[in-house]
Formats: sequence, structure tokens, C-alpha cells
Amino acid sequence: AILRMIRETGGDSYEEMRSLVQKLSFDAVSKAFSQAGLPFGDAQMRTLGLVSEEGLFTNLALLLSDQNPHTVKAAVFEGSSKTVFKDRFEFEGSLLKQLDDVAAFIDRYNSTRSRIEGLRRIDERDYPQEAIRETLLNAIVHRDYAFSGPALISLFDDRIEFVTLGGLVMGSILGYLIAIIATMFSKWGAGGLTIVSAFNAIPLVALAPVINNWTRDISTDVSVRSTVAKIIVVTISCTAAMSVNAFRGLTELKPFSEDLMRSYAAKKITVFTKLRLPNSIPYIFTALRVSVPASVIGALVTEYFAEETVGVGRQIRENIVKGQYPTAWAYIAVACAIGIILYAVLMVAEKLILRNRKSR
Repeated sequence: AILRMIRETGGDSYEEMRSLVQKLSFDAVSKAFSQAGLPFGDAQMRTLGLVSEEGLFTNLALLLSDQNPHTVKAAVFEGSSKTVFKDRFEFEGSLLKQLDDVAAFIDRYNSTRSRIEGLRRIDERDYPQEAIRETLLNAIVHRDYAFSGPALISLFDDRIEFVTLGGLVMGSILGYLIAIIATMFSKWGAGGLTIVSAFNAIPLVALAPVINNWTRDISTDVSVRSTVAKIIVVTISCTAAMSVNAFRGLTELKPFSEDLMRSYAAKKITVFTKLRLPNSIPYIFTALRVSVPASVIGALVTEYFAEETVGVGRQIRENIVKGQYPTAWAYIAVACAIGIILYAVLMVAEKLILRNRKSR
């Protein structure tokens, strides 16, 4: 219902849409502009896209306002598992304030180590400040704010994990909706799914530069353009797998089960909620097994061709160009770890959710 209301507000992207909340204050933004020696008033709000042509605040204004409903949850765990909490905090307010607060929180637990080389002492942090900055900016800037889930940051003794919502969620939801429509209108359903699958046949290395070029006029902000391009590529790469597998789950029912529902004069909505939807759940996880790795690959490839230098994919490219191969391989290892961790989380979730079904 909320997503439907957001769509009805008008605008081409979430940030440009009219905010459902119009009573906003900008103390954090004003402070940031003041520290930079820049003015912040009505003219700047219109230039930055915080105010629409009708004089109403946009969702971008909501994100930068003190009333921003989106939060970042951070937690510190003992050891390398999420068994024992050492500290946790939820950061609220303007995105600019959240960025500073989260950076300070991580820095508090980013220990400094010293080593001696000759007569010199060299201090090193557990995590390089540049890597923390790039990853944190990624989590804030590339987050999909059309969905309400918070960004999650977990600090362990041996690693830091950043989790945000993005094109994977959008692609999966879109794919499932396409499967529902194809089920309802079976005459063109198979043909529609074939067209959707055709988009997935386009190589990412060919799709990413095209999408990056198409999104150049979306915004004057490079980070916004790159984020939109990344979300579109990931959405396309995830939609086909979900739509095809969900369609199978919605249509490949147990023999005579649909006839039994009809004999009880069950309505179509009852057949969907009681029969088709439960039957499609295992197929959803089958689709996610393909979509999760594909979303990571799609994001990396899009970042590789992006205009801005923020992102793991772009950092791989930049360090290869500069001849800094150890750093490039470090980013490649991080990208692999992200994919493996997300896939492992999916497997655990599937096992927990489907344990009763498999035990029958």
C-alpha cells in the first residue's frame, strides 16, 4: 500500500517524487553547508532538487531532512559470529548526520596496530580509512530508499559487513509480479516470459555501458546517475530468473489440487493465497539462488563502467589501471566474499523457512 501511495505521488524516480511528509527541517544540512562556507536557502533547495516545481518537498529533501525515516543499524559482535552483542546503535536523522555518526562509530572500533621497520614505527589501522569511506558511501548512496528496510552494519573481530537494499529486491518483486500476471492471463503468459528472459540473455558487459549512457540525463549528480544505472542493471538481471521460476511455482500444482479447490467453489483469490502462493515459495528460493550471485556480478560490472570512482567494481578498474595489483586483488577478494556470504545467508534462510515443508 505504501509503495502504491509513493507511485501515485508522481515523479520519475523515488528521489524526485513528492514527499508524503511536508513538515521538514534541515538543521543538519544547514550546519554542513555552513561548515563548508556555503549558503543554504530556498534557491539552493531548488537547485539541488529538494523542492519540486510546485514548491513541495521531494523525497530527496526527506532523506536530507532531520525527519528522515530511514535509519542505519550498527552492531559490534564478539568473535566472528552474531552470538554475543558488545554494542549496538541505531543512527537516525539526516543522511549527512548518519554518514558522520556511522563513520565515528566505526572509527571507534577500528584499532591501530604498530610495527617497527628499521628505526621507524609505522601505525596501521585494522581497516584502511579509504576502504571504510568507499564502502560506507556505497551503503548510503547506493541504497534503495524506495524500500523501508534499514541499512545494517556489523562489526566482528575479523571483518565488517555492510548490507543495504537495492536492485535485487526490486528485480525479485518485479519478476514475481510478472509471474502473477502471466498466470492470470495464460494466453500471453508464456510469450511474455519469453520476452523477459530475452533481456536476461544480454551480456552484462554489453548492458551496463548502455544503461550508464541512458541514465546520463537523469540527474546532474554523478552518484545519483551511477546508482540508478546499477539498480536498473541488477533489476534486469534478477527479474528473468524470478519470473520464470515463480511462474512454474504458480502453475505446476499437484494433480487435482486445483480441481479440488474448484469443487469447493473457491474464489480465484482463495486459490491464489491457499494453493498457488504456498506452492511457489520453493521456486522463489530457486530463483534467488541465481539472482543473488547475479546481483553481485551485475553491480560490480556496472560500477566498473560507472562515471564515479566509488564502488568495488570501479576500484578494481582504477587499481588495475594504476598497476596496483595487490589492492585490485584485495577488492576482488572482497567482491567474492560478498557473493559467498550473501549466498550462505540465503541457504540458511531457505533451510529455516522450508524446514516444515521438507519434513512432511
